[in-house]
Amino acid sequence: MKTFSIFVLLFLGAITSNISYSQYWNEDTSGVNVQLNSVVCFNTSRAWCCGNNGTVLKIRPVYLTSGRRWTNVSGNGIPSNVNLISITCPMNDTSIALTTGTLAGTSYIYRTSNAGASWQQVFQQVNGHINAIWFTQNSATSVVVQGNPVGGRWSLFKSSNGGVTWDSTGMYLPQNGSETGWSNSAYCYNYYYWFGTNNSRIYNSTNSGINWVVQSTAPEVNSLTITANTGSGYVFSGGSTFMKSTNFGNNWSQTASLGTGNFGGFGNWGNYWWYVRSDNKIYLTSNNGSSWSVQYTAPSGVYTNLFLTNLGMIMYAVRSDGGISKYLIIVGIHPISSEVPEKFSLYQNYPNPFNPQTKIKFDVPSNVKRETSNVKLIIYDLLGREVTTLVNEELKPGIYEADWDGSNYSSGVYYYKIKTEGFIETKKMLMVK
Repeated sequence: MKTFSIFVLLFLGAITSNISYSQYWNEDTSGVNVQLNSVVCFNTSRAWCCGNNGTVLKIRPVYLTSGRRWTNVSGNGIPSNVNLISITCPMNDTSIALTTGTLAGTSYIYRTSNAGASWQQVFQQVNGHINAIWFTQNSATSVVVQGNPVGGRWSLFKSSNGGVTWDSTGMYLPQNGSETGWSNSAYCYNYYYWFGTNNSRIYNSTNSGINWVVQSTAPEVNSLTITANTGSGYVFSGGSTFMKSTNFGNNWSQTASLGTGNFGGFGNWGNYWWYVRSDNKIYLTSNNGSSWSVQYTAPSGVYTNLFLTNLGMIMYAVRSDGGISKYLIIVGIHPISSEVPEKFSLYQNYPNPFNPQTKIKFDVPSNVKRETSNVKLIIYDLLGREVTTLVNEELKPGIYEADWDGSNYSSGVYYYKIKTEGFIETKKMLMVK
């Protein structure tokens, strides 16, 4: 029987010593030269970014190779003189996006429901400045917004209908003195919220913004960016120095890092973290920030923001000159026998229970219509919400094995489903940490 193994390296797989990391970063073509301020990619179907002069770009599908040109969907309801600060999209709806910007002292939110063909203003706040906007994980309707204080209280709003209407009820947080926030200095994952200030403090909520606690970052005054791993408790932040917490932000310590300038964004997958700061490099750690190395150097511009999808499959970083860098999963196939399966099959994962890594094997038979079959292998949580897509490929006949690392997820029951022409099968697995 002819068999194959599929090795999903993602970002943390076994990369051999004779391959440089920079081979896995590539440059896309944005078609603009204005500063890009925010990028988001919650799924593998579409990515969005925004920037100065009302700029909004999109691209799909994000799996394809480097050098691809992003589509400009600016205008159509967004003024050309507004500098857009933050952008978000739901995980499972490629038609919806929300972006924020400030013009003449008033903060705005713009929404599209037709993939950028038109935009509608859905929010404005006089004397405000919205710093960040997030769809909560696995939701197409729940959105949160964090902005600078107005009238002595922090600007915290939520929407339960995908950003059509907004409400601040139950999210009251008073301003401390004259403190203020920073653009894109916020992180949201399910009911965990963090946002940074210029006051040696980070605000944290563990119940969707109902209650808040203060987390001191002294001696670092500014918290310009925040990212958390809610599975491990690691939270990273940075101003001019790198700050790390190992207990959900309850305690912070200054830790050595590389590069100079202010931090602009973190990405995380398991023990692997990336950051950008106001230079042209992307930095990587494989040991939760104990040591860092330069992974990639951009050809021009200064990095302003970085985003790694929660699915852990793709990462984008944007720059001051309109540059966009992309990091993709790497897939290799290794033949180990000479026969072909007779039918599609999905096997029980092993080990099971597992902590936190497991393997999933599946068979792809010969296809009388063509040489390959389109195969999807998807992980779901107990409530049926998509967690990640392990495989979405045209595969030749063979037996495949996909690895899943659940480091970023909590213990519990998960389901994995294979979907292909005329065949769907689902199995259950258990992660115990």
